[in-house]
Amino acid sequence: AEFAQRIGVAQVLKRLKKRIKTWLKRLDQADPVKRRRHCPAHRPRYYRTRSFVLADLLRWLLHLASTDEVIRELEDYAHLAGAVNFNPDQIPDKSTFSRRRQVVPLAEIMAMMHHLVRLLIKFKVIDGQAWIIDLTRVPTYSSIKKDYPDRPNNKSDPEAEFCGYRDNDDALQLGYCLLFVIDFKTELPFACLFANGSAHDSPLAQPILQQALDQQPDLAARCTYVMADGNYDTSPFFTFVLNKLQAIPVVTKNPRNALDPETDLTTDTLALLRRPGPMHQALFNCRSAVERTNSRAKLLFNLKYHKQRGWEAVQRCCLLSTIAMLTVALVALETGHPDKLRKGWTWIRRH
Repeated sequence: AEFAQRIGVAQVLKRLKKRIKTWLKRLDQADPVKRRRHCPAHRPRYYRTRSFVLADLLRWLLHLASTDEVIRELEDYAHLAGAVNFNPDQIPDKSTFSRRRQVVPLAEIMAMMHHLVRLLIKFKVIDGQAWIIDLTRVPTYSSIKKDYPDRPNNKSDPEAEFCGYRDNDDALQLGYCLLFVIDFKTELPFACLFANGSAHDSPLAQPILQQALDQQPDLAARCTYVMADGNYDTSPFFTFVLNKLQAIPVVTKNPRNALDPETDLTTDTLALLRRPGPMHQALFNCRSAVERTNSRAKLLFNLKYHKQRGWEAVQRCCLLSTIAMLTVALVALETGHPDKLRKGWTWIRRH
């Protein structure tokens, strides 16, 4: 079963490379010019940047916890090494992986994610009629109990902030947060925003909705409902959804607003659906789809167990985990498994 799973993942990567040829060619243009056709044995082999990006994506597809595990998989399974354009007997070491993955700008990885989203829209998988927005916390296993005097904030991750996650010792951790906008029909994300661990939901709502509006105008034109929990029960959120997206906001009442009658009455005035009411409740119950998306990103695609620290490194992990989720959905559709868009492992093993 393990060997069959590796074969399936290799096929997934090969199909993905065919779909992102343009992006890979643009990535290759940043590589240094190869001066020699045959490198001497005592000199390091020339590697393309695309190989390190695909190998990082392989890590999230196979639920691997570290770069060392990725290297072992590439050395043990020649078909996996070939799928990411590595020579099986010349796999780079860990330090080379760490250095070369930083060469790729985060903007390029974000562009890859948007390209996959556009493909899923083209194949009529993501329809965008109902959007769901939610924030989830991403831990870095930087405990508030442990101090590091040589760090700016005395913690192992100098850029992380308090996020409330508990580690194995029941101690609270520092971390970051990830905001998703997903399609209700497929439970697939088409926009994401990375922020510090102590960020609140409502101030980030308008930036990510504007991002989705700019990057996916076709989805924005079809948007009918935008669903969110009580953290988004604010006037700016209602105004943006009504005026910019021209959609109906479906947001539950925030009980904290009852303490401020002016705020409470303002959001009630902007709400097009009576709260509480049968129509509003039926639509709001659909919001649980985004919780399943958050769980898949953390558990199935290993975002909860990453070992990276630092703003850029953790943001890279979040983007690659999202890309892995979209890749599985795209290849499931291409291989005749449209019912497995959200269940990657069940069909990858049998591919």
